[in-house]
Amino acid sequence: MKHSPLLHSAGQRGQGRSDISHQDPLPEEGPVVVHLAYFDDSGSEPSSNLCVFGAVVIPGDFFGVAEYWSKLVLQSLGVAESFQEFKAGELYFANGAFQGLDRNECRDAFALLVTVLTEFHLPFIYSAVDRSKLQDEPLFKSSHPVDVGFRMCLDQLDEWARGQVKPKKYSRIPKNMCVVIADECDGLLRKQMLTTFRKKRVRRPRPIEPGEKQEQLEHIHDSMYFGDSVDSIGLQIADACNWSMGRILRGMPLDPVVAMRVKDAAICSKPEPAWATHRRLFVSHEDDVQPV
Repeated sequence: MKHSPLLHSAGQRGQGRSDISHQDPLPEEGPVVVHLAYFDDSGSEPSSNLCVFGAVVIPGDFFGVAEYWSKLVLQSLGVAESFQEFKAGELYFANGAFQGLDRNECRDAFALLVTVLTEFHLPFIYSAVDRSKLQDEPLFKSSHPVDVGFRMCLDQLDEWARGQVKPKKYSRIPKNMCVVIADECDGLLRKQMLTTFRKKRVRRPRPIEPGEKQEQLEHIHDSMYFGDSVDSIGLQIADACNWSMGRILRGMPLDPVVAMRVKDAAICSKPEPAWATHRRLFVSHEDDVQPV
C-alpha cells in the first residue's frame, strides 16, 4: 500500500523513537506543565476476552497542534472540516462515516492520525487485561477490566509525570500535573471509575520528602472529568490507539505503519506490586504476543 507524501515525511522524522518519554535531557526547573490525559478503551464489551484501556497524554499548551494535525488528516481525505468524529474502526475499514471513500486512503489517514504520537513525543499509556483470567483472579477487589486497567494506568501516569523533570535537591513541589479526561460511559462504570479515582487520588496530599517512597498520586489533578468523543480530538486519538493496540495484542492484521507508530509511543502500565503479583492477568506489546 502506498502512503501519502505527508505521512512519509512525518514518518521519517518520527522513526527510532521507541523510548519517547526520555528523549531529551530533563530540565531541572521551569514552569509547571499541565498534561491532558485522554482515556478510552477498546474491548470493554462482555463478549471481548481482552480489554485495552489507555490514555494519550498531550501537554496543554500543545493541544492546538493536535487539533491542527486532525485538520491535516481531514484534508488528506478531502473531507470537510465540519466533520465531527474519527471512529477508529470506521476510518480504518472505510465504513460508517467514511463509507464510499477509498480504503487505502482511509488507512493512510489513520496512519497519519497516529503518527502525531511519534512526531511530537506523545506517550500512549495503557493496560491490557485478560477478562477471563480476571474473573478467576479479581484484582483490587474488582473484576471489571476497565476499572482494573484504570487503576494500573493512573499509577503509571503518575510515575511518567514524575520522571519528566529532575527534582531539585530540596524541592518537594510537583513540577508536572496531569488532568484525567475519560470518554463518557454508562452510569455504573462512571460511578466505579470516580470511586476508584477518589480512592487513588487523596485530597490535599502532603508533600513527599526527598527519597521517601511514593505511595500516593502526587502528579494527578484533584478531579477527573468525562467528555464526549464527538467534541474531543484527544479522545478520538486515544480511541485510535486503544483500538490499534487491541488488534496488535490479539494478533489481528494491522497496517504496519499504524502498528509501528502505536508501539513506538506505547508505555505498558507496570506499577508494583500489582504487576509482579498479578502478571498473568495482563498482556503487553513487549511480550511474544499470542492471540487472546
